[in-house]
Amino acid sequence: MILVNKCQLKQFYQECQKDKYIAIDTEFYWTETYRAIPCLIQISNSKRSILIDLIAAKIDLYYLKKILSNTKIVKVFHSARQDLEIFFNLFNELPNPIFDTQIGVLPLGYDFSVSLEKLCKDYIAIKLLKENQRLDWRSRPLNKRQIQYALNDVKYLYIIYKKIVEKLHQFKRFEWTFEYHKKLLDINIYSNKEKLAWKKIRYNPKFNIELILLKKISELREKEAMNLNVPAKKVISDNTLIKLCENKINVFEKTKILRKLDNLKITVEIIKLFKKIKNKKINLLSTTNLNKDQKRKYKELKDLLFKTSILLKISPNLIANKAELENLIKGNPSELLKGWKYDVFGKKCKRLL
Repeated sequence: MILVNKCQLKQFYQECQKDKYIAIDTEFYWTETYRAIPCLIQISNSKRSILIDLIAAKIDLYYLKKILSNTKIVKVFHSARQDLEIFFNLFNELPNPIFDTQIGVLPLGYDFSVSLEKLCKDYIAIKLLKENQRLDWRSRPLNKRQIQYALNDVKYLYIIYKKIVEKLHQFKRFEWTFEYHKKLLDINIYSNKEKLAWKKIRYNPKFNIELILLKKISELREKEAMNLNVPAKKVISDNTLIKLCENKINVFEKTKILRKLDNLKITVEIIKLFKKIKNKKINLLSTTNLNKDQKRKYKELKDLLFKTSILLKISPNLIANKAELENLIKGNPSELLKGWKYDVFGKKCKRLL
């Protein structure tokens, strides 16, 4: 059913008050703009599945906000990151509490990119058709197949959520999902995107100067993309950004790269940044890498992590990432010394350090 007015949404909101959880998904367009353009919101409760059309109908979303903020109802998503950003942009707050089935199955042996299609096949023996996945969801009217496609996502998500939670409790691994869900609900991810933009770039700085440049130029790029309402890569490509950060590329070559940029404002800002860094009296060339002894310990911990993940039949990344291993070696605060991670891995690590 497609909701077209506030009264229908209010009725659906009242229905949801009896539910312990609901399933949610969104369809959006995100090709030429900085922010995604929300087009549809799909929700399933214990009685029915509905669509909220954000393009054809101008509905007051007051009751949707009330559903999302109700702390007694778990909001179930699959691969929630982009959906959460949609809701943050709409309401300036995040749904809470949430459960992301892509995270929820990590302790059950699945990898980080598992699809909803795969989970539907494994948990309820249903083949979820994805031929409408790359449609321009701004186009109207929606045909019957599009509507059914959008509804199926939440209808089946509602069913598999309970099965996943039951299995997590059966294996006593439900708490293993807490950390990742907590990270998803970190409001800084959505409100301070420019400060964290550097983390999205596949580049591993070897020196402090490279890390400083990566953070600063990424922030400049993000702010300009936000200002122009274009994707960040339209301002500066990742490849160009990395070259501007690399210490092995000299100033002359970097100047040539800057001259080729189409955006004069960003060019001027980066030149100013280079000058500021040059005048700072800090050890810019000190390495960010581990020393020889630390590298040996890192290899030992990585081998231990691999063996532990095989024993537990889970992805090693669920237990620890590179930064967590390095923090442990350097004596910094580490999640590996807390909770379930300490029980299954941290204890063993302490014997090697």
